[in-house]
Amino acid sequence: MTSGSTRSRTHVPELAACVGRTVDCEPLHKAVPRGRSGTRGADRLDLREKRALYNGFGDTLTRAVEFVAAPAIFALLGRVLDGVFSTEPLFMVVLATFAFVGVVVRAYFAYEVAMREQEADTPWGRSLASGGRRP
Repeated sequence: MTSGSTRSRTHVPELAACVGRTVDCEPLHKAVPRGRSGTRGADRLDLREKRALYNGFGDTLTRAVEFVAAPAIFALLGRVLDGVFSTEPLFMVVLATFAFVGVVVRAYFAYEVAMREQEADTPWGRSLASGGRRP
């Protein structure tokens, strides 16, 4: 590489042949990416919103894997037990159903806990915490 002012000017033979001159790439490399406001406060707010969004994606992916993996593992275990005891679909169906019901019940109670935590900051949630009745 060369030094000084020639460093900021790059000669691209293919592009120079089309344009007929040297291409100045410095403005392209120093350009601010789109979506950035340039203020640190706005960037922090964007990061907080993105973090909450990414956490939501992660939680959803975790629940999806639980809904699929637990019944599949239990079904495989049931398939092995069916092979040992010669009861073809019995243990596979029973264990897969048991695992699916367990995952649904766990998801329901996790949802209830999350909603109680979220409602605690609302006006109707504060009245419930002080002994009020739920409508």
